Amino acid sequence: MKKFLVFLFSAVFLVTSLIGCSPRADYEIGIIQIIAHPALDDANQGFQEELTRLFQEVDKTVHFDSQDASGESSNATTIANTMLGKNVDLILAIATPAAQAALAAATDSDIPLLFTAVTDPVQAGLVESFEVPNGNISGTSDMNPISQQVELIKLLVPGITKIGVLYNTSEDNSLVQVSILEEKCIEEGITLVKGGVNNNATEIQTVMQTRA
Repeated sequence: MKKFLVFLFSAVFLVTSLIGCSPRADYEIGIIQIIAHPALDDANQGFQEELTRLFQEVDKTVHFDSQDASGESSNATTIANTMLGKNVDLILAIATPAAQAALAAATDSDIPLLFTAVTDPVQAGLVESFEVPNGNISGTSDMNPISQQVELIKLLVPGITKIGVLYNTSEDNSLVQVSILEEKCIEEGITLVKGGVNNNATEIQTVMQTRA
C-alpha cells in the first residue's frame, strides 16, 4: 500500500499543479492505452471522470485524446510522439509498454507523464525508485501482495506443499511477480509449479493439463 500511495500522491500533485499554476480555462490531456481490456478500460474511464470533476470544481475544462495502441509498442510510440507534437498538457500511459513508449518519446520534453496499470515501474525503467521517482514521470503500481497471498493460501489449505501458477512469459510484469512468488515459496518450503504461456490463450488449457 505504501508504494501505491507514494505514487498516487505524486500523480495527484502533478494533476492539481496543472490546474492551479495557470490562468488558462482549457486543458488537453493525452491518454495512451496499450490495448482494449476491461481492467484498462476502467482505469481510463476512472481517470477521465475524476479529472473532469477536479477541473469542474475550479470552473475549468479538460479535453481528452484517448488512443488505443492495439497491443503494439510501436503504435504507442507513434501516438506519444503525436501527442507531444500537439504539446498536450499531460500524458497518461496505461500499462507498462505504453508507459515505456511515452517516456522514451518524451526524453527531451517537460510535459508531465503519468502511468497506471504498471506492476513494477522500477524494473520497467520508468522511475529510479518508489520513494523518489525523479524526472517528469510518476504514477501508480498495481503489484499484487504476493507474500500475503501465499499466507492466505496456507491458511485456506493447511499443510499445502505445492502451488501452481499460470503466467505470461512475454510480459515483464508477470515475470517479476512469478520471481517474487518463487522466492516466497522457497522460503515457505512449498514447491512452485510454473506454467508459462506466450500471449496465446489457446495454450492455457494445454499448459494446465501438462502441469497438473
